[in-house]
Amino acid sequence: MKRTTLLILLLMLIGIMTAEVYTIGDGASTQNYIPIYGLYDYSWSKVIYTASELGSAGLTAGQIDGLGFQVGNTPSNYATIDQRVYIRHTTAGLYAAEDNTLPDNTAFQQVYNAGYTWNGTGWHYLMFITPFMWNGTDNIEIVWENWDGTYVSGYPNFNYTATTDMQAVYKYTDNSFPGALTGTLTANRPNIQIVTPSVNPPGPANLVAPADAGFAFQNTTLSWSAGDGMPTSYNLYLGTTTTPEFLVNQVNTSYSLTDLLPGTTYYWQVIPQNANGPAANCPVWSFSTPAEGQLAESFEIAVPPSGWASQGTANWTQSTSMATDGTASAYKYGSSSSQFTLSTPMLTIAAGNNLTFDLRISTLTGALELVYSPDRENWTVLQSLTATTANA
Repeated sequence: MKRTTLLILLLMLIGIMTAEVYTIGDGASTQNYIPIYGLYDYSWSKVIYTASELGSAGLTAGQIDGLGFQVGNTPSNYATIDQRVYIRHTTAGLYAAEDNTLPDNTAFQQVYNAGYTWNGTGWHYLMFITPFMWNGTDNIEIVWENWDGTYVSGYPNFNYTATTDMQAVYKYTDNSFPGALTGTLTANRPNIQIVTPSVNPPGPANLVAPADAGFAFQNTTLSWSAGDGMPTSYNLYLGTTTTPEFLVNQVNTSYSLTDLLPGTTYYWQVIPQNANGPAANCPVWSFSTPAEGQLAESFEIAVPPSGWASQGTANWTQSTSMATDGTASAYKYGSSSSQFTLSTPMLTIAAGNNLTFDLRISTLTGALELVYSPDRENWTVLQSLTATTANA
């Protein structure tokens, strides 16, 4: 997983309308540890929700198709691979001091075994590979094992509600999965939604990146989030015509492309589906790759890249906390009175040429200036830009 506040780059959130959901917990505070902690290579957690709570939320005995967790911050394209989730019935209503270890997952039903990409605040849903049948009388215990194996910042924080009992345990480590290590008991339990079967096909997906009719690199990642309904998988289509060809069916909400052609417009479409059928009226999006003679940079290798220059009281650096393309961006922190320059190699610019870039800024104070110089000493301001929304 992945380890601002000025960011500049050149160039699964799932909504629920047709499925029934039952919510336990309404706390607005956030924590990093449960169900996963992205700052570390590996982690596990276990949580108990009682039959009384499930019943009070309106749930009755029967099929559970998924779980929702409420994200309180705004992760962007934060991919976690190899996530494993298990559920079982239990008569235990809390964890005693000696219950601070990871249970044998063979005593559980595995309901999820895939990656998940976190995009944005709000409810995120894991749709089960096989449903779990709740008996209506026992409590349920949920175990989440994070086997991602890497870390980076920008990880999701989860809203929780404090309970009166120790109903959750977590453990995180680097380098190896902490299966044999004792965890930490806590009364801070994540808000959760129980998802029961949908009766309708899902709605069309929402575009995340790249921007429709915008630019993307020859190695780029397509990202989307679900719209209305409860998708269980997505059919992805890609091609160089307005009727793109089928590429893959998958459960993740992102797909990495490599070795695209330069100077080419690509069209792509995502069709969500579930047991009730595919979504209808799904839009076709497009993006174009830079031509061979154009400058395109995503700061994946270094900041400043070869031929570029960083000038000012401190250098620009590479950040992996936020990226529109790939996993890196150019980063600079400073006050509104500071002057920092990140300059491209010398370019030949003709009338009608465009400069396209992505900007993320943590404050609405101050401005980003686009400047030109023939010698990197004498600068002419071409345009002054101010952000209309912080951290967006």
